[in-house]
Amino acid sequence: MRRGFGLILAGTVMLGAGGSTLALDWLKPCTDWTSRVPPGVRDPAKGYVFVSMGGCETVLAIDTRTHRVVAAQKAGDGAHGIAVPRPATAFVANRKDDTLSLLDFAAPGPVRTVTTGEYPLDVVTGGGGAVFVATWKGDTVEIYNAAGDRARTIKGGDPTHFAVSPDGATIFLAHWDENRVTAHEATTWRQLFAAPTGKKPVHLTVTPDGRFLYVTNFGSGDVTVIDIPAGKAVATIPVGGKKPLGLIASGDGSRVLVAVMSAEMLVAIDVASQTVSRKIKADGEPQHLALARDGRTVYVTMPHQGRVDVLDAVDLEWRARIETGPSPQQIAPRYGDR
Repeated sequence: MRRGFGLILAGTVMLGAGGSTLALDWLKPCTDWTSRVPPGVRDPAKGYVFVSMGGCETVLAIDTRTHRVVAAQKAGDGAHGIAVPRPATAFVANRKDDTLSLLDFAAPGPVRTVTTGEYPLDVVTGGGGAVFVATWKGDTVEIYNAAGDRARTIKGGDPTHFAVSPDGATIFLAHWDENRVTAHEATTWRQLFAAPTGKKPVHLTVTPDGRFLYVTNFGSGDVTVIDIPAGKAVATIPVGGKKPLGLIASGDGSRVLVAVMSAEMLVAIDVASQTVSRKIKADGEPQHLALARDGRTVYVTMPHQGRVDVLDAVDLEWRARIETGPSPQQIAPRYGDR
């Protein structure tokens, strides 16, 4: 079961509409961004999003004012999960070489790389400064300090991805084969609650008020809504397609946007009614989403098309395309990045 999901993350070969041509954009040679742009950003306090380039061992910084790639640094093989705990500082989970990279785009220097368990998929940071890594095949959650020193390893649970409460105090974790999510104190990892989900929960996001946790269920093609104060599931929302992946809440908390990869669309979930209010056609297969500081601009990775597309979260219109080269994967910041 895990192996099939791993192939989705790495990219797939797709037949065109006529069944005779292959869409192989993700197999094109990597763009050598490290020779085209500097390793650091000019003003770390201004708005950037950071995208891990899974097949190219690189992380790109995109200026949210110009929608241009302005900096790049090398990461590990299979760069995937990414967290931005401070402006222009990134932790990157490299799933193919089982490492965690610590990148500083404010003051570029030697990249620190630490060894993790097998197949690290995701990384987030909590309000206490701890760094959490989910190693899927290693079946562990690993906790590091801000310098990258491992402090603790928790075994079991089949972890895939995290979300963090807006105050950074609570870490939420999806458990793939167990069809559930758990909530934990960021400082102690004490479990606060466990709640059932649909089949194969994979990505999570929290609304800005900290009230609801939304979970995409890769296996059942729907989204589970968890009432965080109550610690229980309160709704299941079909999304009209298979393989929902990344999702993000809008800045005002009125809607949640979900990438439905197989249907080549995003869906907007109305938080008040817990129903799909609109479907947004995508020119490609969307996978991961991030929200800019303005609370309105959403960045969507299209790994198979070698792009990051830009969506207005208010009017739900596409605004720009950013050509990145093959296999852009996760993108940060997400809610809870400290």
